[in-house]
Amino acid sequence: MDFIEMTATSFLREAFQADRVGIWHVDLAGAQSYCLADAPAPPEAFHDYALRHPLIRRFRDTGSLAPLQDSDPRADTGAADAGPGTLAIPLAVGEQHVRVVSISRVSPAFSARELLLAGHLQPVLAGIWPVKRASPDDDEPVTAACGC
Repeated sequence: MDFIEMTATSFLREAFQADRVGIWHVDLAGAQSYCLADAPAPPEAFHDYALRHPLIRRFRDTGSLAPLQDSDPRADTGAADAGPGTLAIPLAVGEQHVRVVSISRVSPAFSARELLLAGHLQPVLAGIWPVKRASPDDDEPVTAACGC
């Protein structure tokens, strides 16, 4: 049996046929936001980008931990451009921060099955990327052996 090493983000890219997967830590109390893996904006612009993002605003305003996609009618898509086909899986939502896994792809709609998968993966992803890390320097690459 051959084993390949796969990062959590590469697994998500494959599972959701995504172009980008980023782990967003959005600092609501300051300006220390950062993105791990595929960032939708340069590091110096990420904080402002994230604060304007309609899905981040939705999580911040509601405290909801339900995965949302940018085409979800519950999400406020009237503000900033959410980008083509973005699915956000919240890992933690609080007064000081929002931490989400952002999955983006060119095709805009995620299926009901993919939303269900996102919900099932949510507690695993929260364990991989806990909020206790203070900066991106504290984030270690997470890999797992996969028998394929």
